Amino acid sequence: MKWVLVFIYLYEGNPFAMKVDSFDNMMDCFVMREQLSITQEGPRPGTFPLGQQALCIQRNDDETYG
Repeated sequence: MKWVLVFIYLYEGNPFAMKVDSFDNMMDCFVMREQLSITQEGPRPGTFPLGQQALCIQRNDDETYG
């Protein structure tokens, strides 16, 4: 199984999502999610500003995404 980090945000009330990166394991995905939260200047590591979130989503190895 692979993991995909997806960043979700609201812009003018509309939701948008984008793929950040793919990972071979859950822990690498979680580490990158925490780094992203710091980049986005959440109130503390692992949290995001209002209107933003990121998810690590497991997928099959044979699935392809942009």
